[in-house]
Amino acid sequence: VEWESTFHLGDAWNVQLAVGYLDVEIDSQQGVRPVAPLTPKLTLALSPEYRRSLDDGSSLTVRLDYSWRDDMWGEPSSDVNRRTRIDSRGILNFHVGWTAADGNWEIAVYGRNAADTRYDQARINTGDYLLQILSNDASEFGITFERRL
Repeated sequence: VEWESTFHLGDAWNVQLAVGYLDVEIDSQQGVRPVAPLTPKLTLALSPEYRRSLDDGSSLTVRLDYSWRDDMWGEPSSDVNRRTRIDSRGILNFHVGWTAADGNWEIAVYGRNAADTRYDQARINTGDYLLQILSNDASEFGITFERRL
């Protein structure tokens, strides 16, 4: 089940919200329950945004994006002895931008993975070793300039 919506809170605020829920249950086999690998039970994305028009016709936008995913398994087995359980994680991004009155250009500062969250993308137990694939998305901060033609 997935639910997505946008809430408009007056002229300046809107909040986008997405929630996902997946419930899969397979009968245990030899004492271990098979699972859908790399599939979290719950996911959440929350994005509040504030947009204000300024007296000169330009606008200011401030936006936060937070995404979270529940813990999950790296392979189709919930056997804890295989050590493939992947912890939940949350990521925070931000964007603060100023758009010119004619709407043709914008300058902004941004941050992606602002808290420098490190997390596993996948885990596979080969039998000889545990293959752990880590995210490669360190914090990124910068300034963007966008010109619309």
